[in-house]
Amino acid sequence: MLEMKYFVLKPRAKDRYDMFARASQDAMIAYSERIRTTDPLFADQLLTWAAKEKARQDKLR
Repeated sequence: MLEMKYFVLKPRAKDRYDMFARASQDAMIAYSERIRTTDPLFADQLLTWAAKEKARQDKLR
């Protein structure tokens, strides 16, 4: 049974096919959408970061 207090996301990919990074990026986008009404600035910062890492990963070989 997995029991944790914290879960760390790592959106920076090692290569184009790094599915752990892609899942982290997607999770950051979902989190951003969920908190937008409470903290729009933080939501925008997360969304920008995730989009940057997605674009970077798409350019990797």
